[in-house]
Amino acid sequence: TDIQALAFVRAGGLTYAASFALAILTGLVVGALPAWAAANVAVWSGRADGVRVAGDARGRVVRRMLNVAEVALALMLLAGAGLLLRTYMQLASRDLGFDPSGTVAVEVELGRARFPDAASRRAFVEPLAAAARQLPDVTHVALSVIVPPRGGLFFTVLETEGSAAPAEQTGFDGGIVSAGFFDTLRVPIVEGRGFVEADARESQRVIVVSKRTAAMLWPNGSAVGRRLRLDPSDPWSTVIGVAADVTSQSSSRDRPQIYVPLTPHQYDEAPTLIVRTAGDVDAVIAALRGQVAAIDPRVAISSIRTLDADVRGMNVRPRFNALLLGLLAAIGLVLAVTGIYGVINYSVGLRTRELGVRVALGASPAALGRSVIREAALVGTAGVAVGLGLWLIVGKGLASLLVGLGSTDVSTLAAVSAILLAATVLAAWLPARRAVRIDPVDALRAEG
Repeated sequence: TDIQALAFVRAGGLTYAASFALAILTGLVVGALPAWAAANVAVWSGRADGVRVAGDARGRVVRRMLNVAEVALALMLLAGAGLLLRTYMQLASRDLGFDPSGTVAVEVELGRARFPDAASRRAFVEPLAAAARQLPDVTHVALSVIVPPRGGLFFTVLETEGSAAPAEQTGFDGGIVSAGFFDTLRVPIVEGRGFVEADARESQRVIVVSKRTAAMLWPNGSAVGRRLRLDPSDPWSTVIGVAADVTSQSSSRDRPQIYVPLTPHQYDEAPTLIVRTAGDVDAVIAALRGQVAAIDPRVAISSIRTLDADVRGMNVRPRFNALLLGLLAAIGLVLAVTGIYGVINYSVGLRTRELGVRVALGASPAALGRSVIREAALVGTAGVAVGLGLWLIVGKGLASLLVGLGSTDVSTLAAVSAILLAATVLAAWLPARRAVRIDPVDALRAEG
C-alpha cells in the first residue's frame, strides 16, 4: 500500500536543511509577539510597592486567550485521534465472516501467449490443486477469481425474478468460486448449502448470496429457491444457499455479495489457489512454490501470501491514521498543559504581594489555592467549549475515515473533554501549592 511505501522513503540533506530553516522561522514567528510586548511595556516607579507594569492586565487577557486557543486545538486533535483509535479497534476486532488463520493464497500469471483459452489454463490449475491436496497437513483446497479480504468488484445488470423494479447496472462482490470455497475459508452457510462439484456444470445455473444480500433483495421470506440473473440475456439462476457476510476491502453494506460456481469455461488468466493447512504455513508456501515450478517452471507466481497478512494489511491505513493523529494529539496536550502551567505560575509570581496582603488580612490559604485552580478551570472550560464548536465544523472532514462512528460521537467527545479539563486543573496544581505557601511577611519584604 502507499502507507507501506513510506518504509522506503529516505531523507536527504535538502530535507534536513529545510526542516532546520522551518524550525528557525517558527521560533522567530512564535517569539515575535512576546518580544513586541516586552518592547512596549510601560513602567513607572516611586511607590512603596516598587515597580508596576501598566500593561499587565492586557497581557493577562492575551495569555488567557492563547491558553484557550491551545486547549481548543488540543481538543480537536484528541477528538480526531480518539475517533480514529476507536475505528481501528473496531476494525481489528470485527467479525470478518471467514477465518484467515492457516490459509495461503497463491496467484499465478497464465498469460494468453502460452495459455490462450480457459481449457489450457484449467490444464495447469487443476493439477496444481490436486498436488496441493496431497501436501501434509493440508485440509482444504479451493479456487477463486477474487479472495477476501482483498476482494474485488464485478459489474453487471442485476435482476430478480418477479420484482417490479427494473434491472439496473450495479457492482457486486463475492466472485467466481469452486466447490469447497466456503469450507476452505470457513465461511458459515446460514441457510441452504454451498457449492459441490456437480454445480460446476453450466446447465445447473445455481448461485449463493450473502445474508445481507438476501435481506436486501428478498426482505420477506427465505432467499433459497428464489431466482435472479446477472445479465438480461442469461437464464435465471436459483439461489441454493445463504452465506455469512464476508468483509473485504471492496465490501459495502449497500453492495450485493454474490457467489457464482466456477465452470470449465471460466478459468481466469490470474486464478487464485486457496490452501488451508493445520501445520506450518511457511512449509506449505515453500511446497507450493516447488509444485508450480514442477508443473511449468515458466509460470510466474504473481503473489503467494497468507490471508492473515492480508487482514493485517487491510488495517494498515486505519492504524497509521490513528498513530499519526494520536502523536499530534499528545504533543498538543503537552503544549496546552505546559502553556497553562506557565501562565498560571507567572500569574502567581506577579501576584505574590497581592496574595501576601490577602493572607495578612485573613484570607484562607486554601481559598487562594482554589482561586488559582478556578482560573485554570475557567480557561480549560472556555477552551473545551471553543474546541467543540470548531470540531462540529471541521470534524465532518474525518467522517470518511470512520467506521461505525460519527464525527460527533458523544462518548468520545465527552471523554476527551474530561481529559483536557483534568489536565488543565493538574497543570494549575503546582502554582496553587505555591500560592498556598506564600508567607505574607516574606511577600511584603520582597517587594517593599
